Amino acid sequence: MNQAEFMKQLRQELARVGQTDIDDIVSDFTEHFANGIANGKQEADIARELGDPAEIAAQYASELPERKAAGTRYAYRRNDGPDTTHGAASQQSSQSGSAGQSWQDSRPGHGTAGQAAPGTVTVTRPDNRAWMIALLVLLNLFIVLPVVFSLIGILLSLWLGASGIGIAAGALFVAAVVKAGFVSIILIMFGLALTALTILAFIGVYYLTKLFVIGMKAYIGWNRKLVAGGAAA
Repeated sequence: MNQAEFMKQLRQELARVGQTDIDDIVSDFTEHFANGIANGKQEADIARELGDPAEIAAQYASELPERKAAGTRYAYRRNDGPDTTHGAASQQSSQSGSAGQSWQDSRPGHGTAGQAAPGTVTVTRPDNRAWMIALLVLLNLFIVLPVVFSLIGILLSLWLGASGIGIAAGALFVAAVVKAGFVSIILIMFGLALTALTILAFIGVYYLTKLFVIGMKAYIGWNRKLVAGGAAA
């Protein structure tokens, strides 16, 4: 399996288990491929060292609650059986890793004292969740809420306006009953016109209100996703 095939399968598996930070994870493994290639390793060997993309995705999914609680710390650990074929290459890759990222073989007899747990690809990112939540609160408090309250006021005014037209139509029909002759006919015609206008007004206001509710649900969902997603990339 070459790098392109590995990354394609990894993306598919991560999406299947519901990961939301796929780009970050794939970027980490892309960097590992780059480090390995720079040290003369073949893409197939690197892919074999990293393991099955389905297992990688399953481990990320199982550790998702812990990563959210502690900040975004991605760690993939392999648990292979004894094999000495690629031990030296794995240690060389571990030494060539960039700051904040390391790879060590999980097979017995490998790994370096003081480094990450054997067979671990680890990337530690700063936890910006506190700043994100603070900015989100300020955005909602000083910008979004005033706009939302203004829109609610406009919608209430439109509903009242449509109701007022309906009340006026009803008043014309009542007056038409009281009056007689030609005046009664005119009042009925105006009443019918206002009734039609009332129906159109209610339909228009209904769809405007529906769009507002859909927009609010989407915005609230975006807020939840932003807060639950942890640190920004």
